[in-house]
Amino acid sequence: MPDFVTLVSSVGVSALLTAALVFLTKNWISERLKGAIKSEYEEKLETHKAQLKAQNDTQLEHFKSQLHIAASERSIRLTRVFEKTVETVAVTYEKLLAFHDAVAAYTSIFEWPDGPSKEERRKILADKYSDFLNYYRPRSPFLPKRTASRIDDFHAKLHKISLVYCRANRFTVHLSAS
Repeated sequence: MPDFVTLVSSVGVSALLTAALVFLTKNWISERLKGAIKSEYEEKLETHKAQLKAQNDTQLEHFKSQLHIAASERSIRLTRVFEKTVETVAVTYEKLLAFHDAVAAYTSIFEWPDGPSKEERRKILADKYSDFLNYYRPRSPFLPKRTASRIDDFHAKLHKISLVYCRANRFTVHLSAS
């Protein structure tokens, strides 16, 4: 029986060692596989992160360039609007000054012997007023509201002065004709 106990104990120890060896080998292989899979996924994750970052950087640069182009276009448009405003102010001033001078000439109490007659000065005044209005009215939206309001007030006063003078002059002509 001692051989039998030795045999059984040998077989038992061998089975136990084999089971331990199989268990350790299985765990070792399992851990190696997990490590290899984890390493592979980490590589793929890093590659994917790098691709996303590259795409993001490319899109960011694209958006920056679009924003720069839009800003340039807006700057050009604002420059054109400013130039149009400056031109409108300059020409409006020129035409308003000509209208003012025509009112001054028409309402002058002095008659120059070689100068235009009262009727000719009235015609010049009407032409300057018409010239001013034909230019100013369609362009007044290009002017700041306060400036346009002041121009409207000034030209209305000039027009009123010329109308008052014209009425007074006609009354005087009628009185002298009677």
